[in-house]
Amino acid sequence: GVDVALSLLRIHNDDRTDLAPDPAIMADSLQMVNSLLAHRKFATMFVERRGMQLLLQMPRNNWTYGGIARCMFSLASISGVIEACFASAPEAAQKLVTSALALFQCATQDTARKHAALFLGMTL
Repeated sequence: GVDVALSLLRIHNDDRTDLAPDPAIMADSLQMVNSLLAHRKFATMFVERRGMQLLLQMPRNNWTYGGIARCMFSLASISGVIEACFASAPEAAQKLVTSALALFQCATQDTARKHAALFLGMTL
């Protein structure tokens, strides 16, 4: 499960145009990852295998704003997981907060703003 999720995120982060997926597929991939992040073991393995870094590198557009924000909130919801993320990559805290603040600027994405606010509330 984790390997499939990480592979999907890697494909979406690839700059080569022959691998560039449909934006709807990116949104579905983020939705799948978010659903799996509800499980502590998956979330822990996701962070250990640098999934958070891949998540933060996802292209930002109307298709991905909500999914990225929901994934960030899901990781913050499980005690110990977000702390492990911060411990494994000290710069991760700054990148996560910067990303959450950037999600507030999504004028058309109320759910992205809501989940970014919930993420910040749980991690600060």
